[in-house]
Amino acid sequence: MKFTALLKIAVPILAALGILAFFVLGTKVSVEDFRVTGISDLSTDTFVVNGLLEVKNTGKVGIPIESIAYDIFLKKTGEKLGSGTVPSVTIRPRGVTPVRLNQQVRWVPTALLAADLATEKGVPAIIKGEVVIALPKDKVYRHQFSAEVDIKEYVLQFLPESVKDINDKVETIREPVKNVTPELPPRGEIPEEPNTTFPVGNPLI
Repeated sequence: MKFTALLKIAVPILAALGILAFFVLGTKVSVEDFRVTGISDLSTDTFVVNGLLEVKNTGKVGIPIESIAYDIFLKKTGEKLGSGTVPSVTIRPRGVTPVRLNQQVRWVPTALLAADLATEKGVPAIIKGEVVIALPKDKVYRHQFSAEVDIKEYVLQFLPESVKDINDKVETIREPVKNVTPELPPRGEIPEEPNTTFPVGNPLI
């Protein structure tokens, strides 16, 4: 009787464990892509960095992301412009979950730094971060990501008017120079209408 009672309890537990193992063993997560789509909402002292992180889950159950944290640096100087985190997101099963990044950065460069940066073709900022996902069986998935974004559009507003004029001229010079030389006939080719005029002077005898 006792064995039968224990068996009745053990069978459902073993079945539940078997089902759980079936879902867990096939679970695999990975960061498929991270890209920055640009900057927006420019003001006199802030701008917003927009990015997209794509996380894939091959398992049959959703898995919550434990944390996504990142820092933003000015590439030329290494100065830290800001940092942020993304609210908790659950990665849907058997698919790719897009996680959007919209981070406001509050930063005002000095006039000297802005003038220096304005001479560059672009002003890249670097976003570096890490995704942490807690998996079953005390496993942890970590993935570091990074990308660049051009913030020159934001920096230009801090230039003095005189420097802005110089910068505009530099950008104009950088444009390809159009070739205005007229086309000449190939070497050795006789023009269609040869010169038949004679110099003014004594008539020919």
